[in-house]
Amino acid sequence: LKPNFFQESVSNLLTCSDPTAGPVFLQALNDPSHRVRSIACISIGNISYKPAIPVLKRLISDPEPDVRASACCALGEMDDTASEHELLKAATDNEVNVRYEAARALLRIGNPKGCLVLEEMLAKKESPWYLKQRDFFKEVRHVLKGDGK
Repeated sequence: LKPNFFQESVSNLLTCSDPTAGPVFLQALNDPSHRVRSIACISIGNISYKPAIPVLKRLISDPEPDVRASACCALGEMDDTASEHELLKAATDNEVNVRYEAARALLRIGNPKGCLVLEEMLAKKESPWYLKQRDFFKEVRHVLKGDGK
């Protein structure tokens, strides 16, 4: 087998929507490759595989920023309100993409502190990619205030 066979296989599974694939993705969360761990996080979020939540919470402290961001994203996709503490911690991460995904996850679980994190990011103009999220942010602000959409 090629050395990156497992990574390629997990990448191909990103489009998988079968919840029975959960145990495979759960195993991949412990892979030495940060790319595999990141892809597994997203895949778990896509199928909302709840048994992976404890590992996703742990991965919010992973050394690799893309894994931390992907773990936040997955927890948000699963609407896991019990992960609020970990997501609040991630919202103060040094990496902008981790803070962004933590903020989005906080908003998904109904915590308005995610809005504050996004507002800070916009005020600092930290990254053009994130600035494109202004429309999303404005919509969220209206929803949180209860005055729109």
